[in-house]
Amino acid sequence: LSRPHLETVSRDTHVCRVPFRGFILHDFHMLKCAGSIQARPSVTTTFRRSLRLHKTSSHSRVVMGASSSSSSDHPGESLELVYFDIAGVAEKVRLAFSLGHVPFTNTKVAFDEWASIKPTTPFGQLPILKIGSDTTIAQSDAMLRYAGTLAQNKGIDLYPQDNLLQIEEALGMTNDIGRDLRPCIYLAMNPTKAGGYPESFKGTPEQAELVKNVRTAFMTDDFVKYMSKIEAKLESNGNKFIAGTDTPTIADCALVPQLKHFTKGVLDHVPTTCLDEYKNIKAYIDKFMNLPEVAAWYANNKK
Repeated sequence: LSRPHLETVSRDTHVCRVPFRGFILHDFHMLKCAGSIQARPSVTTTFRRSLRLHKTSSHSRVVMGASSSSSSDHPGESLELVYFDIAGVAEKVRLAFSLGHVPFTNTKVAFDEWASIKPTTPFGQLPILKIGSDTTIAQSDAMLRYAGTLAQNKGIDLYPQDNLLQIEEALGMTNDIGRDLRPCIYLAMNPTKAGGYPESFKGTPEQAELVKNVRTAFMTDDFVKYMSKIEAKLESNGNKFIAGTDTPTIADCALVPQLKHFTKGVLDHVPTTCLDEYKNIKAYIDKFMNLPEVAAWYANNKK
């Protein structure tokens, strides 16, 4: 194939194992959705329909990447990325657009508006990407690959075919990290949906103990496993980017925000120093964050 098929890619839906009562593991499908988990089957990633957002003064719309909101790669069609004012699963897309010099409008939705906006979205979730006036795309990984393709069309090697397998492997690994981390997050946010616990379970000492045990187990087992693999991969490729390239790709746009999430101090029982012993990973993150386009993005978008 000369170019990846965007419509066949959907990694926002996963089969995830989460601790249930008695710490028995059960499988169920999860769909990323702004702080909640919804059991749903896999879905097609492409829709030909307009998104009717209820525009209010609390929406923040910022055009990124250039003075115009349209690009010569899609004449007459603007790009609008709609998500909450957090990094989340949209950050990789924002970074890819920035590195690819693809102009886009970064629309931030307030959490208290989500209930009214949700029914207007294709799958009842964010992010969504509006292309022109009649196309709305869901699924963040589809958007990421689309951003990489647009960059390639501009001569920027963000999704080079020569490294396609290495890029896809790294993307798969990043999604695996997110999949295994997700119970650590959602058992704290919504233990009823995440683990089948009664509503009365939330806020109890028993929930706090469960979350502590799940996160401690993740950091002891899965975290060490993944970080050791990444550390070794960076060592073996001469500390290039994660796909073995001299310049960043969409795989780095996905992996670096995931790695940085561990050091933000937003998860109890996950120490902000957890990456200190991984010198190659720390150097890798620093190299990515110091790229001019990435540095400019974060300078203008403090998280």
